[in-house]
Amino acid sequence: MKKKALFIGIGALAVVATICALIFIFSGRDTYRSIKVFETDGTCTVERGIDTLKAFKEMTLSSGDVFTVGDDGFARLKLDEDKFVYLEPGTRIELTATGTEHDSKTCVYIERGSMLTEVKRKLSATSTYDIVTPNTTLSIRGTKTLTQVLIDPVSGTVTTNTAVIEGSASFSVFKKLANGEIITVQDDLSAGQSKAVTISFEDLPDEADMKAIADTGKTVSGETPSDITSDTITPEETGITIVSSPSFEGGFLEKCMQLLLSDLESGETAVEGNASDKEVLSAAINVL
Repeated sequence: MKKKALFIGIGALAVVATICALIFIFSGRDTYRSIKVFETDGTCTVERGIDTLKAFKEMTLSSGDVFTVGDDGFARLKLDEDKFVYLEPGTRIELTATGTEHDSKTCVYIERGSMLTEVKRKLSATSTYDIVTPNTTLSIRGTKTLTQVLIDPVSGTVTTNTAVIEGSASFSVFKKLANGEIITVQDDLSAGQSKAVTISFEDLPDEADMKAIADTGKTVSGETPSDITSDTITPEETGITIVSSPSFEGGFLEKCMQLLLSDLESGETAVEGNASDKEVLSAAINVL
């Protein structure tokens, strides 16, 4: 009997140890990131695998979710405690957020629509945050940025409007050549600076390649885009149209101004706002 009890006791301990190990493994697998719907209105949906769910306030999102805002709505997402994404009507994004809050990798792929991104605390040295569109990437560390992707089926082009309101960011443009090679033009944007990039449908890199480039610097097949950044190369030679002062559509700038000023007044910022903050914010948006 004693021997049987001993075996039972050992077996129970083994089961407990196994359960604890599984909890540790699965709790450490990208579960430290908090991703939630902060605000929502109108029709918003979440595609998760084969399921399509209706989004609601305080809904917990998962890495890999595709979030779509209907033409009658808007949404604001909160990542961790200091990262916000505001989405205008008609916007569709895929959100990837892995790691921990202090050692994070975040990628927002915006297929279409308009997005305000706020990273209110500077990222740690081991964290990354990339905004990816069909033809650009924007790497940020702690800043406020605007992104608008406009698809024109008539002209067969995609235009990405990008602006930095606060802080700075690394901006890259990508185009696929007829032979399949991907070229890139890179630049740095600081507060008050903006770019518009227009590329035809047939010259767009594959979506999977754009995401892979943002993640690893290489395409899915392992190719590194050719950097042709040079003062001697003109947009005509690259076949890439880049404009320094884009025209954001649909009253997007005005809405972002209202939202950011409201945040300052309510204290929904990393540092409580004051009159000087409002002046700086207004000046940055007004030059766009």
